[in-house]
Amino acid sequence: MKLFIFFCLLMTLCAAQWPGNSLQQASEAVKKAKNSVQTILSDLNRSKSSIKRDAEQKIYLYQTQSANQMLNNRNFILNYIKEKREDANKSGKNADDCLDAITNKVNNAYQKEYSSLNQCKNQAMQSIEAELQVLDAQEIIGKKLLNELDRVVLDCYNSNATQMASCIFIKVGYINQRIRQYEQEISQAKRQIQNNQLKILSMQASCNSNAQSRLQTVTSQAIYDTTDCLKD
Repeated sequence: MKLFIFFCLLMTLCAAQWPGNSLQQASEAVKKAKNSVQTILSDLNRSKSSIKRDAEQKIYLYQTQSANQMLNNRNFILNYIKEKREDANKSGKNADDCLDAITNKVNNAYQKEYSSLNQCKNQAMQSIEAELQVLDAQEIIGKKLLNELDRVVLDCYNSNATQMASCIFIKVGYINQRIRQYEQEISQAKRQIQNNQLKILSMQASCNSNAQSRLQTVTSQAIYDTTDCLKD
């Protein structure tokens, strides 16, 4: 508080000594502060787009990799069943009904776990969107700072140019302090989002792995069941 009072007194004393262009200098101070906020907002929007794009690419990549592995797993088992069916037919053994049941079981498991992968992806996307809401809130704060700067001249209007300039400089000085704090808060928020993004991707990878494991359990059992179908 003492520092703020000293700052106010200092600005008032300086304003009394400024030449006739003090209002122009005050106006430039407002303009400079607004440019700072606008630059921060532009960087914020670019960061938000970049974070979202990077996260979405990784989320879809994780899903695609897991989906391809599951598809390869399913196709391997289906080809195995097909080969055993052909062997059975050549030997005159009719195991079609039994093998059809196993095939259906594998296909159903694949469809179910593929849907699980989509759920893993959607959950990750929702989590990223929730993280980005922090930056949305920061954008609102920035716009409020711009509105405050737009009101400074009107709030400080005075027929005495020196007093008006002094008022403007004091208000802008206070807002500039908040702008610096605002910039720091955004930097902290972005670092936290990046850390949380790693956790979200890790959770998706774990979710995908669980889906793959469940399908693997079914396909592994299908090998034993196929053997049972071909027993005399």
